[in-house]
Amino acid sequence: MAVDITLLFKASVKTVKTRNKAIGLAFDSQKEELLKRSRPSNGFSFKAKEVISNITKLKDFLLQHRKDYVNLGRWTSTFVSGAMEKCSHVTWTLNSMDMEQRRTF
Repeated sequence: MAVDITLLFKASVKTVKTRNKAIGLAFDSQKEELLKRSRPSNGFSFKAKEVISNITKLKDFLLQHRKDYVNLGRWTSTFVSGAMEKCSHVTWTLNSMDMEQRRTF
């Protein structure tokens, strides 16, 4: 079982900083500021996070309804093959008729 030692770590870091300060070792303040500074939020970052969120939601939706889309594809291929068969039958019928019969068809 894992034990949270975050507070112990923070206390150790604080002890080391205090000791270094006491013996005269200067800590680079700019480096420390870089680590603490948060990035400014701009329109691009906001939109990028929104796009990522939308893509994730769409992916989850498609995975949840995958069976419906697969069945729709099967239905479409069945429909197309039936329509092609009917068209070929009509074409064959028209080709077997003479001109007079075609006009009345």
